[in-house]
Amino acid sequence: MSDPEQRRRIQQIAAVAALTLFAACLRLYQLDEKSLWFDEALFFWATQTDLGQIIALNGLVRASPPLYSFFIHFWSALGDSEWWLRLPAWIAGVASIPVSYLVARHFVPRGAALFGAMLVATSVRHVEFSQRVSEYGFGYLAAALVLLAFARYRAKPDRRHAVVLMVLAALAPLVQYGIGILIAALLLAYLLDAFTDPSRRGPPSSIAIVIVPLALAGAIAWFQLGVGEILDSQYGPGSDTYLSRAYWDGSLQSLVRLVAGSTLDIFEYAHPMGGILLVLCAVGVANIPRHRGENWAALALGIALAGTFVAALLGLYPYAGKRHAFFLLPLIFLSASIGVARLQRIEPLAERRVLLGALAAVVALAGAYESLRYVRSDEPEHMRPVVATLLRERAPEDAIFLYTPAVPAAHYYLSQHDPALRRALGTTATEWLPRLVPLDLDPRPGDDTEEIRFAACPDDDCDRVPILGSETRRIEIDRLDAAFGRAERVWMLLSHCREDDCERLRARAASCGDLERVAAAPDVTLYRAVPSGACSGVTPALENPTQEDAPETRSLP
Repeated sequence: MSDPEQRRRIQQIAAVAALTLFAACLRLYQLDEKSLWFDEALFFWATQTDLGQIIALNGLVRASPPLYSFFIHFWSALGDSEWWLRLPAWIAGVASIPVSYLVARHFVPRGAALFGAMLVATSVRHVEFSQRVSEYGFGYLAAALVLLAFARYRAKPDRRHAVVLMVLAALAPLVQYGIGILIAALLLAYLLDAFTDPSRRGPPSSIAIVIVPLALAGAIAWFQLGVGEILDSQYGPGSDTYLSRAYWDGSLQSLVRLVAGSTLDIFEYAHPMGGILLVLCAVGVANIPRHRGENWAALALGIALAGTFVAALLGLYPYAGKRHAFFLLPLIFLSASIGVARLQRIEPLAERRVLLGALAAVVALAGAYESLRYVRSDEPEHMRPVVATLLRERAPEDAIFLYTPAVPAAHYYLSQHDPALRRALGTTATEWLPRLVPLDLDPRPGDDTEEIRFAACPDDDCDRVPILGSETRRIEIDRLDAAFGRAERVWMLLSHCREDDCERLRARAASCGDLERVAAAPDVTLYRAVPSGACSGVTPALENPTQEDAPETRSLP
């Protein structure tokens, strides 16, 4: 290796190391300052059960494969602080930077590969899921490793690379279901490339070694481990959830929205400068006929997007710029790197340097700004300080009402701060987790422990009570009324509010007594009320409460 080449290689290694260090520090900032929010706490409790129940419980409360749930089950045995639970996601997020660079180096020069690694480092969504108790940080790393294994097998289709690819392809879909679509797209792109370019054809035995496990892994991941949970009425097409617009409802308007709006949303989800990424990917894809070898990844991206789109038409998988599209991000960043490699061929040299320098600066600054804004915030919910206020100011005889979606995070902090609650809740959540009903804390006379008692479910059938369904509003109000009927003072904690549920509950509490707001944090509010006995016979809910209709509350300094 010549001295100039060695010097350039050292410079690139130093640049990747610096970028990785920046990404590590960015993702480490406030890692344990943010409270566990609804999704994180729900995931945590779903892992706190016997191994034999994890798959069933995971499928009940989540639409994700169980592999990461098993991992957190064992990981949390060593500690359950926010920092410790989020540490694996942070490690996966930091490792994604050099892995993304190595993937890109199979297709583009060093400068373009460094640009792709920079996209990962400054992606606010990647930063977000590197700081959460969630499988999506690992999902990105798993998808990137599968892509790297495919690239290496494509460059040298021997048995060793085939076995590595086989193992990764078998495990990765168990981290996130969408990786099954990614693997299918990469496999189809590989076969098309091998069919049209004889130099890319590997030994038939090696190709067979890869194809059979991929097919088996996809079948297992999709049909045996809970993909039906995505398709049921809670999340699937026709449902009234945040994913309802991510499927085709049969109308022309919905089809146009999926083609245009959802595609742009996916790129904007990948990075704050999603429009630029879309243009760069289009530049790479447009050159496929002339640069087929370098654009195998761009071809795979087109197939993966098309496959996800078709899945949305069939009601099998959402097509939208949400976390379910996280498996597409490695291909998007790689394809953007290919677009940058195309721009590197622009002449003259001076104009090319100005264009690429301005492009890199704009993308890096925009991504870093949004990422810094996120890590410095308390989004999306900040339960810890509100629970601390509740524990500090409540009296033993007070009743506590938790709005249903506030239960997972509130239970996490209540059980951490109060040993009596920890003993009462136990080490598993298999009884309350499927129900997610508000709890009451009623002291036993002469006993320094507290009993966790749940309100009765309608017809004694708690399993049919949905986690976030609006039909639970009547149940919520009944339980709030029960709390007001049992104590001289009631604490009401609201968080992760759905539609106008919290406004209705607040209006109902104000009609039952003197209501006072005691503490508030992002998307979490704690109220204290002194019952007046006025709840009996009162119509429980406003039909369409507005901000003007809601009762006034007094805030403490």
